[in-house]
Amino acid sequence: MNSIIVTGANGDIGLSIGRILKESMDDFKIFGTDCNGEWPAKDIYDDIYYLPNANEKGYIKNLKKLVAGINPKLVICVTEPELKKISNENNFCTKKFIVNENFLLNTFLDKLSTYHWLKDNNTDALLTVDIHEVKSNQFPVFVKSRYGHGNQNYELVRDMNRLDNYKTNSRNNYVAQEYIPFTDNEYTCAIIKINKKVNHLIMKRKLEGSNTVKIEVVENKHISDLLHKISNAINHDFFINVQLRLDSDAPKIFEINPRFSGTSMMRHKIGFQDVLWMVKKKLDVLNELPNCKIHSGIQVFRAFDEIIKK
Repeated sequence: MNSIIVTGANGDIGLSIGRILKESMDDFKIFGTDCNGEWPAKDIYDDIYYLPNANEKGYIKNLKKLVAGINPKLVICVTEPELKKISNENNFCTKKFIVNENFLLNTFLDKLSTYHWLKDNNTDALLTVDIHEVKSNQFPVFVKSRYGHGNQNYELVRDMNRLDNYKTNSRNNYVAQEYIPFTDNEYTCAIIKINKKVNHLIMKRKLEGSNTVKIEVVENKHISDLLHKISNAINHDFFINVQLRLDSDAPKIFEINPRFSGTSMMRHKIGFQDVLWMVKKKLDVLNELPNCKIHSGIQVFRAFDEIIKK
């Protein structure tokens, strides 16, 4: 039977992708991998296989062995450490891997490179600099991991004394971004491009910690124009998530994630099915993105469920 492997199966993105595929791909076995055991993903996937953490030495070797043994039709790599690791494995990541081009991975997995790419393409972004370049008149600033994601590892720094602590202990892996108060003005935007056709979705989101617990579909011409500019600057197929805030109605990007999103299932349920579209494209059963018009005002809430392990 045909199969698909999804890595990072126990994470929120892996769980969402597993649910999407199990609901949509009846003629496929859906297998997951993870370094943290089988549950809760075992409740969704047909089986879960162990893979070391992507930062461990044996990750690529074990992934290659698993892919050779199962021989899946597709492999979906989910987590950013995995994407960063396999971006250097061109000979291994064949057509069956659903990943963005190496240039996008290397650019958008790095917040400083993301900022420079956006500026080179005349796109508004939150000023982002190495922490050693922060000037005294720029406080407060958000200090965050240069390679982090999901609103993790950040702090609002208000003075040079606190910043000096990061300079001493950070090993140059932190950047500083200009601060815009983000009460009720943070947006996550999905873009997918297949064979030159583009679909995008603008979602105002509510966060609890690092998790999106609510999205609301909105229409905003300034944001749409910004997303079109990004799409036109990338000449090949891709799928990304653009994170931004509004500054006096002007959208400013602070992060681009070159992967599927934690909101994948939330938007899948209302018709923006980028995971499924990319899977079908890779399986050569989708040549053109469907027209996708999702009405402004639709809201999706994320709830929790309980799983009983028997």
